Amino acid sequence: MELIQASKVDDPDNLSTGSHSDQSSSGSSADFVVELAEPVAPEAVTAEELIADKKQLTIFGYRLAQIKWTNILWLIVIHALTLYAYCHALVNPVKTWTLVFVSVIGLLSGFGMSVGAHRLWTHRSFKARLPLKIFLALFQTMTVNGSVFSYARDHRTHHKWSETEADPKNPSRGFFFAHIGWWMLKKRPEVIKNGQKLAFDDLLDDWVVRYQHKLYYPLVVLFGFAVPTLIPYYCWSESLLTAFLVCGCLRTVVVLHHLFTVNSVSHFWGDRPYNNEMRPTENRLVVYLSMGE
Repeated sequence: MELIQASKVDDPDNLSTGSHSDQSSSGSSADFVVELAEPVAPEAVTAEELIADKKQLTIFGYRLAQIKWTNILWLIVIHALTLYAYCHALVNPVKTWTLVFVSVIGLLSGFGMSVGAHRLWTHRSFKARLPLKIFLALFQTMTVNGSVFSYARDHRTHHKWSETEADPKNPSRGFFFAHIGWWMLKKRPEVIKNGQKLAFDDLLDDWVVRYQHKLYYPLVVLFGFAVPTLIPYYCWSESLLTAFLVCGCLRTVVVLHHLFTVNSVSHFWGDRPYNNEMRPTENRLVVYLSMGE
């Protein structure tokens, strides 16, 4: 079977309520596939259409229809909660065990992303038994960086057409876009068209990936926020609000931005030991922030 598509939303590219929720509950990979519409062939544009297009309201040069408003709303909310978490932690005592706990789950969720979604499922760098797959998938869910399937799909497309218009994280569109801006905009037609040329059978044949993708939103609520909040509350009587803000919101944003430096910082600053004409670099700070990536 040749899979030519990408799912609707559980991509980080579409973090809000679209992408993860439209799959059927069937376990087969055939049921799991959601066909993307074929790109419309370009047609001649009249002078009147050009004038009308110029009159459209834009934000930083992007039309309103190009922007993923649900993703932007999510980013505003989670960053606002993180800012409040910092202020809250400055004036309210945070238990030592809470600090240890949030550090541990932050590291483990980072490993779920870098070791699991990136090295295991995107690049097939090694093989893993079922318990390790489940472990990595659950902690990858805690990063709130899209499902394993959506991440691997976009990242393979990124490597195949790196630094071109078909690259979903194209660093040539600027530092901000490469870091987090690509979450805020709909994919360009070139990204969709070229992404349809890749096959993802290996991902859909893995039931851990398949069901993590289908159940992504409930798993995010459970493992991304509920469990990290309730463990400190019940195990060492941490304040419920403090546990939610520090172990849920703050931890999520810090880990995400650490991971995003791989797309942004390491494509702009660092050493180029192999080819000075290449944009990607070896950046020691990013190596440590992203735990080896």
